[in-house]
Amino acid sequence: MTGDLVSGFGLPPRFTTIVVGRRSQFLLADTRSFFSSRTFVVVHAACFSYATGSGSVLGTDWLQETSTHVSVCEMPRTMQPVYSPACLDDSHRGGLAGLLVTVADAVCCFLLSKCKTCLEAGSFVDRFKFYVGTNNPSWLWNENNTNPLFVSVRRLRKYKKFRPSGVSWSCDSGGFTELSIFDKWVTPPGQYVEELYRITDEIGLMDWASPQDWMCEPHMIQKTGKSIDEHQRLTCENFLELQGLAPDLPIIPVLQGWDPDDYRVHLDMYLDYGVDLRDYPTVGMGSFCRRANVHGVKQLVEDLSVYGLKMHGFGLKKDGLKLFRDHLVSSDSMAWSFTARTAMWQAMKLGCETKYLCDRTDHKARNCGDCHRWAMMWADDVASTQQRM
Repeated sequence: MTGDLVSGFGLPPRFTTIVVGRRSQFLLADTRSFFSSRTFVVVHAACFSYATGSGSVLGTDWLQETSTHVSVCEMPRTMQPVYSPACLDDSHRGGLAGLLVTVADAVCCFLLSKCKTCLEAGSFVDRFKFYVGTNNPSWLWNENNTNPLFVSVRRLRKYKKFRPSGVSWSCDSGGFTELSIFDKWVTPPGQYVEELYRITDEIGLMDWASPQDWMCEPHMIQKTGKSIDEHQRLTCENFLELQGLAPDLPIIPVLQGWDPDDYRVHLDMYLDYGVDLRDYPTVGMGSFCRRANVHGVKQLVEDLSVYGLKMHGFGLKKDGLKLFRDHLVSSDSMAWSFTARTAMWQAMKLGCETKYLCDRTDHKARNCGDCHRWAMMWADDVASTQQRM
């Protein structure tokens, strides 16, 4: 099998070591069928590694005589090449730059790499983003953040003046709060767009903003008195209206549902409205964060990733990332605050002294529920969570 694979790529006989990553599927009879949206080839030559795919057949004119290793693996969608191989001389970079492509789902190629120079130079970096939710927008410009932030527009409305952000961030439309209070959206799309324009002009560094979508948790459906189908249609229509009002703003589409099939129905509904979600750099996955068990949507997320969606998991933290991190481009959570408050309640219940989770002793607050240091410590830990095999 190895010989067929190597000859199929047109590689010289010296390339005999093939390492296959998990879940890879090969059709050896047809070289072009070998590649899928989830499978890439990592070539380790004398002093570099790079990825190529999409049915490309590897050329051999640039391969060094000392090249010894070819690895076939699946790589996480979040692992992306940042430049042509660092340890290759400049004369080769122009030709290879075109071969560098966005890599897809699977195990990190660092595990297979044989080139220390490339690893040290960071030829591949993890592009997965974990956004830290906060009720304090001033963290955008007042704090030294180790992770991007997720801030609600409802919180930003309280500020008369903004300052430029020192970190990338995304803006939540505050839909859950608005629907919980009013059973409907009361903020007109035009007002929301005006707010987003001001935010992008004065704060900057905003990756994207969520639309005024309609959540589909059972209690929210009961509260609004509408069906899941109605919530999905209203979500589609709002996205199209916002696109029409502000096509230059990075407002993302959101898939809503509760059961896995609901999301598939909503995907088709977007197509009926003329929207192919595969065309967008980020697609939000709504109604995830309040699930008691995210195992039920694991297969859904994997299927949508193979389909071509680049997904953000709203409110998704460690439990979900362990299941399908490799299939997401980002997620967010504010659970750090609840964790801190829970620790305080438990200490009070047991009659113990309140422990500050950030390990500081000069806290003015009763707990770390609003502590920036603890938020970043917690987020660093969550962001490093890897998908289990």
